[in-house]
Amino acid sequence: MRSSKYVQSNISNCLATVRGLLKAGTPVMFCGTPCQCAACAAVTGKPENLLMIALICEGTPTAGVWQRYRDAKAAQYGEKIRNVNFRSKTPVGWTMPYFVLTTKSGKRHQEMSYRQNPYVLAMLQGLTYRQSCYHCEFKGDNGSADIVVGDLWKAGERLIQQSENQGISALIINTQKGKDWVDKAASAWFMEEYPLERVCANNSMLVRAGKENAHRAQFFSQLDATPIETNLNQYIVHENGIKLRVTQALVAVGLYKPLRNAVRKLRRR
Repeated sequence: MRSSKYVQSNISNCLATVRGLLKAGTPVMFCGTPCQCAACAAVTGKPENLLMIALICEGTPTAGVWQRYRDAKAAQYGEKIRNVNFRSKTPVGWTMPYFVLTTKSGKRHQEMSYRQNPYVLAMLQGLTYRQSCYHCEFKGDNGSADIVVGDLWKAGERLIQQSENQGISALIINTQKGKDWVDKAASAWFMEEYPLERVCANNSMLVRAGKENAHRAQFFSQLDATPIETNLNQYIVHENGIKLRVTQALVAVGLYKPLRNAVRKLRRR
């Protein structure tokens, strides 16, 4: 249930199961992308015993791209992939997540999610989303969800320090039902009010669809003809230069976090 999953989910018989549970009087919490929440509301009629939570979503990479990338990595490492964490908070934290791939034998392979990994970079640069995601009809109301959750980007140094860089979430209440459930669980969290306009300004996918990469058509035309990493790398913008190499070196020797914390203390003086 937890952590970011940058793949298209397979909900198969999920909506039918949800509808059956709701008819039997069972309370159900449905969590998904805004389009999935809209589908859930359409199928079930959104009865009182249904709580819908939408994720802040820019788009979903196609299943075919992920399958090819996963299989390519398994072939590269010579064994099956056991687990993938698209945004691991180890070794640095929420502000600089790592793409961590663990193979069947337990070996870990990692690189910075937003600065190195081609699968994540291609997604963020609008290369691999499903075509419908570029024309999403569920921005604004987020599929009529009761609650919307996602990252609170640019939250500020105080909250980052308070969270020990383990993540800060935006929680947007859309309905009275959503408020009632949040109130019930309020004692389990640290919460404070935050301006909605700032959440939207730093998380623009709340109100707009992702922009289609100009090279998307070329990328997909070569999906079967070109090795997936080669195909991804030829169409994404990479970060290069000494700053990236220095960051990698500091992380590798365990000095990045101590130096970063020291710099933050100096800035607060």
